[in-house]
Amino acid sequence: AGLLRRAAGDPVVPDLAFSLPPSEFPPPLGIRSMAQSRLVVAVSPIAFRKPGVWVNEDPALYNRYLQEMARVISQLLQRDYFLVIVWSGLCDDERVVSEIMDRLDDASRQRTARQMHVPRIESWKDFVTALQDADLLVASRLHSTILGFVTQRPTVAISFDPKVDWVMEDLGQTSYLLQICDFRAEDVIEALDRIDARRDLVMNQIGSYQHRILPALAFQYDALAEFVRVGRR
Repeated sequence: AGLLRRAAGDPVVPDLAFSLPPSEFPPPLGIRSMAQSRLVVAVSPIAFRKPGVWVNEDPALYNRYLQEMARVISQLLQRDYFLVIVWSGLCDDERVVSEIMDRLDDASRQRTARQMHVPRIESWKDFVTALQDADLLVASRLHSTILGFVTQRPTVAISFDPKVDWVMEDLGQTSYLLQICDFRAEDVIEALDRIDARRDLVMNQIGSYQHRILPALAFQYDALAEFVRVGRR
């Protein structure tokens, strides 16, 4: 679903995932202890335009994405961050992870043994569980971005679709929005640095957003209930 504009200029309708209560979140995985006091960054890739997977495939664009994401991971490892590799598009995105890892240089591969964890992801709850211990998120899919904000994680979005742009715009996070067709690894690192410099402001923006959209979420649930009621007549 995601954030939707029904027509140009219409207000954005928040995704119902924003109504998930913290009481529904699974407990953390214990990644903090693995990280040994390092900053934890979750990275969630996408199989965008991958040949054989995406309808409008584009091998050149997909390979460019893989290469830049490998550079992102290498630079984060060089900074001594601890990485958690996750995915919200099951199967296809999981395969992307191994393709990114294949593009790492030797020094980065050696670091992964002590600075990286790839948990098993089979549902949104597994994704949320992994995010519980993350300080920051780098996301490419719409629902990776949404679940990042649902769990109060400052997020750098590498957008492939206007819906991702609308999420970032609605939360006031466009300073941390990049485009998948032309982003560079350095852009991701700089965006993470900007978040770090403004962490209190970013956290306040994310927290206040969830309070601000409560009436819109309630309206959607009322509309769905009315739809079901009328359909049963």
